Amino acid sequence: MPSLNKNQKHDIDIIIDRLTLIEEDRPRALLAIEKALEHAQGLVKMEDVESSSFELFSENMVCPEHGFSIQELSPRLFSFNSPYGACPVCKGIGVKWEIDESALVDINAPTINAIRIFNEYQFFDYLKYPVLEILRKFKINPNTAFKNIPKEIRELILYGSRGNYSFYFEGIIPHLEQRYMNAEESDRVKDMLEGFIRETHVLCVKVLG
Repeated sequence: MPSLNKNQKHDIDIIIDRLTLIEEDRPRALLAIEKALEHAQGLVKMEDVESSSFELFSENMVCPEHGFSIQELSPRLFSFNSPYGACPVCKGIGVKWEIDESALVDINAPTINAIRIFNEYQFFDYLKYPVLEILRKFKINPNTAFKNIPKEIRELILYGSRGNYSFYFEGIIPHLEQRYMNAEESDRVKDMLEGFIRETHVLCVKVLG
Protein backbone atom coordinates (compact mmCIF):
# COMPACT_ATOMS: atom_id res chain seq x y z
CA MET A 1 0.00 0.00 0.00
CA PRO A 2 1.51 3.39 -0.96
CA SER A 3 2.19 5.93 1.77
CA LEU A 4 -0.29 8.80 2.07
CA ASN A 5 0.61 12.47 2.26
CA LYS A 6 -1.01 13.77 5.45
CA ASN A 7 -1.24 17.26 3.94
CA GLN A 8 -3.47 16.14 1.09
CA LYS A 9 -7.11 15.05 1.08
CA HIS A 10 -7.58 11.43 0.04
CA ASP A 11 -10.58 9.34 -0.92
CA ILE A 12 -10.49 5.78 0.37
CA ASP A 13 -13.05 3.30 -0.96
CA ILE A 14 -14.01 0.12 0.89
CA ILE A 15 -15.45 -2.63 -1.28
CA ILE A 16 -18.36 -4.10 0.67
CA ASP A 17 -19.72 -6.54 -1.91
CA ARG A 18 -19.90 -7.46 -5.59
CA LEU A 19 -23.16 -8.78 -6.91
CA THR A 20 -25.45 -9.11 -9.90
CA LEU A 21 -28.71 -7.18 -9.85
CA ILE A 22 -31.20 -10.00 -9.62
CA GLU A 23 -34.26 -10.34 -7.38
CA GLU A 24 -32.71 -13.18 -5.38
CA ASP A 25 -29.84 -10.91 -4.28
CA ARG A 26 -32.08 -8.11 -2.96
CA PRO A 27 -31.51 -8.97 0.76
CA ARG A 28 -27.78 -9.21 0.13
CA ALA A 29 -27.79 -5.83 -1.64
CA LEU A 30 -29.69 -4.20 1.22
CA LEU A 31 -27.21 -5.59 3.74
CA ALA A 32 -24.28 -4.30 1.68
CA ILE A 33 -25.84 -0.83 1.47
CA GLU A 34 -26.40 -0.75 5.24
CA LYS A 35 -22.78 -1.69 5.88
CA ALA A 36 -21.53 0.92 3.41
CA LEU A 37 -23.63 3.65 5.04
CA GLU A 38 -22.30 2.64 8.45
CA HIS A 39 -18.63 2.68 7.41
CA ALA A 40 -18.81 5.83 5.27
CA GLN A 41 -20.93 8.00 7.59
CA GLY A 42 -24.01 7.96 5.41
CA LEU A 43 -22.41 7.69 1.97
CA VAL A 44 -22.54 4.81 -0.47
CA LYS A 45 -20.98 4.47 -3.92
CA MET A 46 -22.42 2.03 -6.46
CA GLU A 47 -20.21 1.14 -9.41
CA ASP A 48 -21.05 -0.62 -12.65
CA VAL A 49 -17.89 -2.64 -13.26
CA GLU A 50 -18.69 -3.15 -16.94
CA SER A 51 -18.91 0.56 -17.79
CA SER A 52 -16.67 1.77 -14.92
CA SER A 53 -19.35 4.36 -14.11
CA PHE A 54 -20.55 5.00 -10.56
CA GLU A 55 -23.15 6.94 -8.61
CA LEU A 56 -22.69 8.40 -5.15
CA PHE A 57 -25.61 8.55 -2.68
CA SER A 58 -26.05 10.17 0.72
CA GLU A 59 -28.62 9.66 3.49
CA ASN A 60 -27.66 12.91 5.20
CA MET A 61 -29.65 15.38 3.05
CA VAL A 62 -26.31 16.55 1.68
CA CYS A 63 -25.10 16.59 -1.92
CA PRO A 64 -22.09 14.23 -1.75
CA GLU A 65 -20.37 16.11 -4.56
CA HIS A 66 -20.87 19.78 -3.62
CA GLY A 67 -21.72 19.62 0.10
CA PHE A 68 -25.02 21.51 -0.32
CA SER A 69 -27.49 20.48 2.39
CA ILE A 70 -31.25 20.71 2.88
CA GLN A 71 -33.42 20.05 5.88
CA GLU A 72 -35.37 16.85 6.15
CA LEU A 73 -38.20 16.77 3.63
CA SER A 74 -41.67 17.14 5.12
CA PRO A 75 -45.09 18.29 3.82
CA ARG A 76 -44.76 21.70 5.49
CA LEU A 77 -41.80 22.56 3.22
CA PHE A 78 -44.17 22.48 0.24
CA SER A 79 -46.90 24.62 1.80
CA PHE A 80 -46.78 28.23 0.59
CA ASN A 81 -48.48 29.53 3.74
CA SER A 82 -46.27 27.67 6.20
CA PRO A 83 -43.31 29.61 7.64
CA TYR A 84 -41.11 26.64 6.72
CA GLY A 85 -42.11 26.45 3.07
CA ALA A 86 -43.05 30.04 2.36
CA CYS A 87 -41.20 32.11 -0.21
CA PRO A 88 -38.63 34.25 1.68
CA VAL A 89 -39.48 37.27 -0.49
CA CYS A 90 -43.26 37.47 -0.16
CA LYS A 91 -43.65 35.32 3.00
CA GLY A 92 -46.09 33.04 1.18
CA ILE A 93 -48.78 35.54 0.22
CA GLY A 94 -47.75 35.63 -3.45
CA VAL A 95 -47.31 39.41 -3.63
CA LYS A 96 -44.64 41.75 -2.30
CA TRP A 97 -45.67 45.05 -0.76
CA GLU A 98 -43.12 47.79 -1.40
CA ILE A 99 -42.25 51.10 0.19
CA ASP A 100 -43.18 53.94 -2.15
CA GLU A 101 -40.00 55.99 -2.43
CA SER A 102 -41.88 59.12 -3.49
CA ALA A 103 -44.10 58.87 -0.42
CA LEU A 104 -41.17 58.22 1.91
CA VAL A 105 -38.73 60.87 0.67
CA ASP A 106 -39.07 64.63 0.26
CA ILE A 107 -36.26 65.25 -2.20
CA ASN A 108 -36.41 69.03 -1.70
CA ALA A 109 -35.91 68.85 2.07
CA PRO A 110 -32.53 68.84 3.84
CA THR A 111 -31.18 65.30 3.77
CA ILE A 112 -31.46 64.81 7.52
CA ASN A 113 -35.18 65.67 7.33
CA ALA A 114 -35.90 64.19 3.90
CA ILE A 115 -37.09 60.81 5.20
CA ARG A 116 -40.68 61.70 6.12
CA ILE A 117 -41.20 58.80 8.50
CA PHE A 118 -38.49 60.29 10.76
CA ASN A 119 -40.52 63.47 11.09
CA GLU A 120 -43.87 61.77 11.63
CA TYR A 121 -42.87 59.02 14.05
CA GLN A 122 -40.18 59.40 16.70
CA PHE A 123 -40.18 55.60 16.92
CA PHE A 124 -37.98 55.43 13.79
CA ASP A 125 -35.39 57.92 15.02
CA TYR A 126 -32.90 55.07 15.43
CA LEU A 127 -32.50 55.06 11.64
CA LYS A 128 -31.23 58.64 11.67
CA TYR A 129 -27.90 57.68 13.22
CA PRO A 130 -26.58 55.52 10.37
CA VAL A 131 -27.73 58.20 7.90
CA LEU A 132 -25.80 60.87 9.81
CA GLU A 133 -22.77 58.58 9.92
CA ILE A 134 -22.91 58.07 6.14
CA LEU A 135 -23.14 61.83 5.57
CA ARG A 136 -20.21 62.40 7.90
CA LYS A 137 -18.15 59.68 6.23
CA PHE A 138 -18.62 61.24 2.80
CA LYS A 139 -18.28 64.81 4.10
CA ILE A 140 -21.81 65.86 3.13
CA ASN A 141 -23.62 68.63 4.99
CA PRO A 142 -26.81 67.15 6.54
CA ASN A 143 -28.64 70.34 5.54
CA THR A 144 -27.95 69.78 1.84
CA ALA A 145 -31.16 69.07 -0.07
CA PHE A 146 -31.57 65.35 -0.64
CA LYS A 147 -31.85 65.84 -4.41
CA ASN A 148 -28.49 67.64 -4.45
CA ILE A 149 -26.37 64.94 -2.82
CA PRO A 150 -24.64 62.42 -5.15
CA LYS A 151 -26.94 59.79 -6.62
CA GLU A 152 -24.84 56.92 -5.26
CA ILE A 153 -25.16 58.32 -1.73
CA ARG A 154 -28.93 58.68 -2.13
CA GLU A 155 -29.12 55.03 -3.20
CA LEU A 156 -26.83 53.99 -0.35
CA ILE A 157 -29.09 55.66 2.20
CA LEU A 158 -32.32 54.31 0.70
CA TYR A 159 -31.30 50.85 -0.55
CA GLY A 160 -28.16 49.96 1.39
CA SER A 161 -24.55 49.16 0.62
CA ARG A 162 -25.40 46.04 -1.47
CA GLY A 163 -21.79 44.88 -1.37
CA ASN A 164 -20.45 48.03 -3.03
CA TYR A 165 -18.77 49.48 0.06
CA SER A 166 -16.29 48.37 2.71
CA PHE A 167 -19.06 48.61 5.33
CA TYR A 168 -22.55 47.15 5.57
CA PHE A 169 -25.75 49.16 5.72
CA GLU A 170 -29.12 47.52 5.15
CA GLY A 171 -30.77 50.63 3.73
CA ILE A 172 -33.85 52.52 4.93
CA ILE A 173 -36.30 51.01 2.42
CA PRO A 174 -35.26 47.32 2.74
CA HIS A 175 -35.35 47.69 6.52
CA LEU A 176 -38.84 49.20 6.57
CA GLU A 177 -40.15 46.63 4.06
CA GLN A 178 -38.75 43.82 6.19
CA ARG A 179 -40.50 45.17 9.27
CA TYR A 180 -43.78 45.54 7.39
CA MET A 181 -43.65 42.00 5.97
CA ASN A 182 -42.58 40.42 9.27
CA ALA A 183 -45.52 38.37 10.55
CA GLU A 184 -44.35 38.91 14.13
CA GLU A 185 -44.19 42.71 13.84
CA SER A 186 -46.66 44.66 15.99
CA ASP A 187 -49.81 46.14 14.47
CA ARG A 188 -48.70 49.55 15.78
CA VAL A 189 -45.53 49.52 13.67
CA LYS A 190 -47.40 48.24 10.61
CA ASP A 191 -49.97 51.00 11.00
CA MET A 192 -47.17 53.58 11.02
CA LEU A 193 -45.71 52.11 7.83
CA GLU A 194 -49.04 51.74 6.05
CA GLY A 195 -48.99 55.27 4.64
CA PHE A 196 -45.66 54.64 2.91
CA ILE A 197 -46.62 51.36 1.21
CA ARG A 198 -47.52 51.33 -2.47
CA GLU A 199 -51.29 51.19 -3.02
CA THR A 200 -50.86 48.62 -5.79
CA HIS A 201 -48.86 45.52 -4.89
CA VAL A 202 -46.47 43.86 -7.30
CA LEU A 203 -46.45 40.20 -8.30
CA CYS A 204 -43.78 38.27 -6.45
CA VAL A 205 -41.44 37.00 -9.17
CA LYS A 206 -40.21 34.19 -6.93
CA VAL A 207 -43.50 32.35 -6.79
CA LEU A 208 -45.29 34.08 -9.69
CA GLY A 209 -48.30 34.80 -7.49
